[in-house]
Amino acid sequence: MGRAVLVRPSCVTTMTSESPENYKKIVIVGDGNCGKTSLLTRFAHGDFPRTYIPTVFDTDVSSVSVDGKDVRLSLWDTAGQEAYEKLRPLSYNDTDVVIIAYSVADRDTMANVIEKWYPEISYYLPDVPVVLVGTKLDLRPPLDEMNFNERQKCKFVSVDDGRNLAGYIKADAFIECSALADVAVCDVFRKAAQLSIRRRKRRRKKKKHSCSVL
Repeated sequence: MGRAVLVRPSCVTTMTSESPENYKKIVIVGDGNCGKTSLLTRFAHGDFPRTYIPTVFDTDVSSVSVDGKDVRLSLWDTAGQEAYEKLRPLSYNDTDVVIIAYSVADRDTMANVIEKWYPEISYYLPDVPVVLVGTKLDLRPPLDEMNFNERQKCKFVSVDDGRNLAGYIKADAFIECSALADVAVCDVFRKAAQLSIRRRKRRRKKKKHSCSVL
């Protein structure tokens, strides 16, 4: 089956021709099939992929409105499979913001944020802002719709679990979203854009200060 073409998110602005170095580079990591590609595709194209095709490496460009200004984003999708562990870090150079994704419908993907993704990002990108994103929100039933036994056996990651995880890895932001239902997709990339702008301002200020000292 092909993609079902849906309405492009309203936060996405019209792209203009501009040098790639003026884009903010956003890299997304997480387990395979946790929803990374669907999130990027929904944001950049307004589509939702109906079939799962494991990503090896892919890039896209888009633009988001932040405080009335267009922020151009270079979006880098990465492979979550172990076979690509040596290849994946090649995409980390010059990253402005990292999105670490897990599925709220799969607790193993949350566990791997602690065991795999946070350590990897801390090693390769120690000073880069992190947005922790819980994907596939549409798959998690409301807590009040589950009985006691269902809650005890719950395989889903709660919003409190996500907040606690964000605090543990010292993420700069935490957002839950659904690419399928187009819930909070814009929030993810608007927050990433805001963090990238803030980071570049700090770096410029630091560079200016070091030059004045010299």
